[in-house]
Amino acid sequence: MNFVLPGANVKMLARAVNCFSKIGNELFFEATPDGLDLKTINSTNTAYAVVQFRRDFFISFQQGKADTPDENCCKISVKPILKIFKSLATVSVATL
Repeated sequence: MNFVLPGANVKMLARAVNCFSKIGNELFFEATPDGLDLKTINSTNTAYAVVQFRRDFFISFQQGKADTPDENCCKISVKPILKIFKSLATVSVATL
């Protein structure tokens, strides 16, 4: 998966990550034909959250091949991502 976000949408993604950090310690990114799903679950498996960013949220959106799920899914720890988003005032475009 590969996608590019404009600066204003990077801030929205950062807010979602910040909210999810209060629920779980890991974020799951999954590219779907409709867009990007961002998911988390808490350590005791009692709380779950998901948000979908539609394709038009991105400047560019490329999903990996459907027959290779590793290209469309990844799991990342929340703490490093929160540190990246601390300097949002200087972000004009983000590529992930």
